[in-house]
Amino acid sequence: MEMKILFLLNFIISLGIFIFLSVKSFLFYKTKDYHKISFYFFVIGLLYLFLSLFSFVWFFGFLNYSPEDFLFLYSFLIVFQSLLFFRIIYFMSLHKKLLYLLMFYLIGVGSMLYSFSTFANFIIIISFLLMFLFFMDLIFRDDNYQALGYFGMFYSILGLSFETLLIFQIGNVYLLNLLLNLVFCFFIFIFIKDLQKIPLVSKEDLNKGPRPPFLVILGHLFFIIIFVNFIFIGTIGIHEFGHFSISKFYNCDYRKIVYEDDFFRTEVLCDGKIDNSLVLLGGILAPFLLAILLFFIGGKFMKEMAFLLSGFNFLAIAKDLQDFGLSQNLIFAVLLLGGSFLIYGIIIISKLRIEDEVYLPGFN
Repeated sequence: MEMKILFLLNFIISLGIFIFLSVKSFLFYKTKDYHKISFYFFVIGLLYLFLSLFSFVWFFGFLNYSPEDFLFLYSFLIVFQSLLFFRIIYFMSLHKKLLYLLMFYLIGVGSMLYSFSTFANFIIIISFLLMFLFFMDLIFRDDNYQALGYFGMFYSILGLSFETLLIFQIGNVYLLNLLLNLVFCFFIFIFIKDLQKIPLVSKEDLNKGPRPPFLVILGHLFFIIIFVNFIFIGTIGIHEFGHFSISKFYNCDYRKIVYEDDFFRTEVLCDGKIDNSLVLLGGILAPFLLAILLFFIGGKFMKEMAFLLSGFNFLAIAKDLQDFGLSQNLIFAVLLLGGSFLIYGIIIISKLRIEDEVYLPGFN
């Protein structure tokens, strides 16, 4: 009976979000300023219509509710919602460096699709991390968008908090989703209400003014912390995908990603089909190959992302190197090298962020 009430409430909330966004999308479509973003709001509404239909069939018992299936469906919704919000925010901020975040996000999500049931929580987390980053970027891009940015950051932090609880198996996944949808309902109402007061601006019209130094520094500190965690999760996904893809290529019988000893690892059973070292090399090399690609084809921002990617991978391969039979001294040297890459990458990313955004005398 308790779940029936939750199904009904989520159906009403999700359907309400769809109706509201559909109406606003139609009104936006008829205006010059918001015509180009009307479609994205409408598609976000369709995602919640999709969710409301499942709540409807579960309420009437047409299909049996499964927490695992719901988590899969919700991760699908959040991935697409984050991409659509990215497109909307990009129209508002016109910040090209957001495209680098989008690229790494897509690579990270793509590398996790091989084990979606296991990694659904982490795909949702990396999606909320992406939303947090571009909502924070919106705050620093234009004074008119600060309120929208803060509301978006609050929604993203709440989503991150709920998904973290689920990772530790705390709480009901459907109840937490219902609460998050309720917050999203208020968030999207305020977001669109404030957005209607502010015309979309061109790059030349961005309104940036001085801010208190403490808030500026604190804001950039939060951005860097979230950004580094964003790269970390993506690196782990790519690393494990390297192991998994090699084992799948050789048709190994058992392939599973598990969380053990406070870290992820890939369990593979090949029954002598291939040398285990090939599977290990797949995970070791995959992030490094991407880092090399970023370093040589990208600009400054992408090169610094490559340093962070390499640094985290050096830390992640310690267990693999131990399986290769390397001594503890050599493994410790690799960990030191990884730490050096991370420190350098964080310093340079911080420098680029400050030079690009901070409005303090002497910083630019």
